Amino acid sequence: MTAQVHILNASGSLSHLLQNIESAYQAAISRVEALIPIDGVNVLVYDHPNGVIPEYSIGGYAPRADVAEIFVDSHDPEIKLKLERHLLCVLGHELHHCARWRSTGYGKTLGEAIVTEGLACAFEGELVSGFQPFYARALNDQALLDGISKAHKDWDRSDYDHASWFFGSSHMAKHTGYSIGYAIVARYIRTTGQPASRLIDVCASEVRGVQP
Repeated sequence: MTAQVHILNASGSLSHLLQNIESAYQAAISRVEALIPIDGVNVLVYDHPNGVIPEYSIGGYAPRADVAEIFVDSHDPEIKLKLERHLLCVLGHELHHCARWRSTGYGKTLGEAIVTEGLACAFEGELVSGFQPFYARALNDQALLDGISKAHKDWDRSDYDHASWFFGSSHMAKHTGYSIGYAIVARYIRTTGQPASRLIDVCASEVRGVQP
């Protein structure tokens, strides 16, 4: 049994997008399920403009193993095209999290979160060959090195500021955590020859261990 989609539309705000959502979802889910186990996951799609990635007008969240939430900005005049272009990677990213929740979990420490997000970003590149999410390459070379150094120092901290690391703050660049995670995971993938779809249950400490 594959994942089941539930479009939450009691308000009617998604009525003009139902066909587009269903079409984009069906095209995406077949590609995702060919690579990772997603049986028993409920995919909830609903109108939530404040939760989307602004560049995509789509966003997501995977709070546990059996739920993936997909947010849509129904007011974007280009949303139909963006669903076609971006739903695959957004959905794949969140379903990779769901699969990881079943084994290692998302993680409680900074290092675990960085690796989990890096793996999900790398999985996007499996779904669309060669694709690199913009939020996974948001830092220049020096900022990336500095960020990795700082992450290693705070790797085991569970009291880290998740919002600052991943969404930015006055003292941290936006998407720092995603970019660091992607770089660390990419090195691990090159070293092991295993794609992100085969690394769902890899421990963060093992991924960290291949770093120079």
